[in-house]
Amino acid sequence: MDTFDQYVNRIACLYFLREKNQIKAHLLFIYFIIDITVHGPKNKKKWLGAIQTMECYLGLDKKHKLRKYIHDNLPM
Repeated sequence: MDTFDQYVNRIACLYFLREKNQIKAHLLFIYFIIDITVHGPKNKKKWLGAIQTMECYLGLDKKHKLRKYIHDNLPM
């Protein structure tokens, strides 16, 4: 789970806000390409692959109750 710890922490925070405290929160992920400081993916296609891998591993498919509150802003 260490690989996805930041992602999981953000999902847990969304769960805490929405499910435990009835706060109408949404989670927006903003992705950057060619960021040499973090050695991230170099194009949109690679980001999509990484996101799909995380979501599959964590069970965040389209049927997950938090899925409609999680938004991805991918670079063009």
